[in-house]
Amino acid sequence: MRSRNEGRCRERRTPPLLLLAALPLLMSGCGEAPTEPTVETPEFELPVAMQHGDARAVAGFGSFTVGEGLIRNYWFIAGKRHDGTVRGRFGGFNQASGGRIAGRVTCFSVQGDQVWIGGVIERANFDVVGQDTGWRAEDNGRPGGATPDRLSFAVPVSSAADFCADRPLPPPAGLGLVDLERGDIRIRD
Repeated sequence: MRSRNEGRCRERRTPPLLLLAALPLLMSGCGEAPTEPTVETPEFELPVAMQHGDARAVAGFGSFTVGEGLIRNYWFIAGKRHDGTVRGRFGGFNQASGGRIAGRVTCFSVQGDQVWIGGVIERANFDVVGQDTGWRAEDNGRPGGATPDRLSFAVPVSSAADFCADRPLPPPAGLGLVDLERGDIRIRD
């Protein structure tokens, strides 16, 4: 008799602190480059960041299709303490180029249901390590609602801190929001 989980990622409740480390695997279909959307909505909890006394927190993961059926996957999680310090991580995968990035969130700024997030790329399989980057996200409620959550591409910025402080609108090229096909964005401000 075949097990329900045979040949698939294990499906079980993951402790919140372990989930942060597992998000890149969740985003890429158990470590393999996805050929079709593979992001499932895990039971991730935004309070992961808040469990450590953070005043504000943002988290998200998701995928959307660009071009001719090529998938972009992203994930991020960050908390802002009462003293204003920010800690967090992010990552992404571009199926078209095979490009992967991962780094540290250094700032975020919330306005209503949108958040501007900035950070520095610490690991990549192409020449962008050390580059500041920024992106936007929009929380439109729980997955499956009438309006999907939305996310922009991560783009190079001259200063992540200025990007978060300025919250540029209208958005420059690459920062237009795209509907997530799978995933969830959460904002607690």
